[in-house]
Amino acid sequence: MTLTGAPIAANLLDLKYARARLDFSHFLEYVKVKEPPPGLGIIPFEAWPHLLEMVRLLGSERFVVWLKSRQIGASWLLGAYAVWTAQYHTAARVWLFSRGEDDAQELLGKAAFIHSQLPKGLQVSLGANNTEQMAFPSAHSSIMAFPSTPHAGRSYTFTLVVFDEADFHEYLERDYAAVRPTLEDNGGQMILASTMDKATQVSTFKGLYRKAPGNGFKKVFQGWRVRPNRDQ
Repeated sequence: MTLTGAPIAANLLDLKYARARLDFSHFLEYVKVKEPPPGLGIIPFEAWPHLLEMVRLLGSERFVVWLKSRQIGASWLLGAYAVWTAQYHTAARVWLFSRGEDDAQELLGKAAFIHSQLPKGLQVSLGANNTEQMAFPSAHSSIMAFPSTPHAGRSYTFTLVVFDEADFHEYLERDYAAVRPTLEDNGGQMILASTMDKATQVSTFKGLYRKAPGNGFKKVFQGWRVRPNRDQ
């Protein structure tokens, strides 16, 4: 029996998709992002070395506090991680916390864009899809985005929690205190990522960063130099 080229190619593609579902680093090979004008438009995700370092840590660390510069690809990476987690982990509950409502919608919007640009073979069909959530009924999973509030995250159990620009959250101390016990109980993951709020010397985010790793967090610093081709 002779195998034709088309079935072989299809089988190889299926294998590549299966690997992407299992391994976030391979999933990123299929992620596209967008740069608003005067940028380059819709482009493949660029896996710069500092982002590959974060991918490795996301696969090995449950609690990460990430002090970073602006415009180094962090929010697109976290949006992609949220999509990958929700699509391919049954009953996953992913929460994205941002400092305000507009920021929360923007971060969820990046996740929605990433999903929309995936090959059909990697897309899990959406149910609810709005400015507050993306639902994946067949996986019984969801991504939800909310601003930081005094009562955010209470009475919920999470798979993954991302605090975006955490040093600027007015209620980070309360939200963190509400969320961490549920993650401790179910083995979930928490990522706090932020540039530094230079207006404050003391904050919950800065305290978590300074006390790591004694508090269970892996701390990461990535300054403006980590982005390739950047100069003064």
